[in-house]
Amino acid sequence: MYTVDGIFFTRKKIPVPTEIFQHLSVGQIIRLDDGNIVLRTEQVDKNHLCAIARVLIGGVLLSRKSLSMDGISLRLPTLTKQDIMNLSCASRYGVTGVMLPFVRDEDDLLYLKRTLLQLNLPHIRIFAKIENRQGVEHLSSLLPHCDEIVIARGDLGNAYPLPKLPAIQKEIARTCLMAKKPFMIVTQLLASMEDHPIPTRAEVNDIFNAVLDGASSLMLTGETASGRHPVLAMEMLADTAYEALRYRMQPKRLPF
Repeated sequence: MYTVDGIFFTRKKIPVPTEIFQHLSVGQIIRLDDGNIVLRTEQVDKNHLCAIARVLIGGVLLSRKSLSMDGISLRLPTLTKQDIMNLSCASRYGVTGVMLPFVRDEDDLLYLKRTLLQLNLPHIRIFAKIENRQGVEHLSSLLPHCDEIVIARGDLGNAYPLPKLPAIQKEIARTCLMAKKPFMIVTQLLASMEDHPIPTRAEVNDIFNAVLDGASSLMLTGETASGRHPVLAMEMLADTAYEALRYRMQPKRLPF
């Protein structure tokens, strides 16, 4: 137990990768779950690999959510032992593509390619997830080594100030189109439908404009993984994308 302003609290522990502690210092801003929860470290014990942080923006934290630290770039292994074990089961479960998160440079993709070859999986398609500054800066060198670029706006919105995120998305899309490389738009396409059966008008416009910008595919995440209306969300995504495609084919005609 501990107290803040005379109120008793029970201290809860959040498991994190141990690698972050070599970069952690007092005052460090930590963002969880695509930045929905924000913490600031107040004490750091690098010997015992633990820290105490104050919650600046709170919320419900579920398992397997993202973690990023402002101004810090971690060089973690491209694939963990668990990743390689999962890949070894790919053929058994009919997997046709894998998505590599936090791609930093072409070395990450080449390592994944070599691993797939060693596992006799040369046919597996590679989706390169762009969600940090390194991925954006090395985008052109990534294109020859993947089948599709994934514009992952969740962690990109942590890597850059949010007002800059639309321009980053547009620039990645433009680069992919010029190179004739397919790209996917991901994250919060229909975030409101995690709780509500009807999306916001802004979300529908976001999907429509993503298709007009040339996106080859769109992906829902929390809406279908843990949302209350997964079928409705997928139907809304498909219907809106279809209308965008119809409009793109006949741009001078209203789609009524």
